[in-house]
Amino acid sequence: MANATLRYQEEEGRRKKEEGRRKKEEGRRKKEEGRRKKEEGRRKKEEGRRKKEEGRRKKEEGRKFFYEQLTTDN
Repeated sequence: MANATLRYQEEEGRRKKEEGRRKKEEGRRKKEEGRRKKEEGRRKKEEGRRKKEEGRRKKEEGRKFFYEQLTTDN
């Protein structure tokens, strides 16, 4: 009977260790996924800022061109 109990305890110990490793790996995976999503969000935000600035610049160039046309025609 002592052998069976000992075997059960060893098996239980192995199972718990494996479960711990699995949880640890899952935590690492989730952490990495979070980092990736965060970085993707930053990249999209920066891209939006860049596009917005580009639009402002083009608008300003258009205004300058328009005013130049008005002043040179007269």
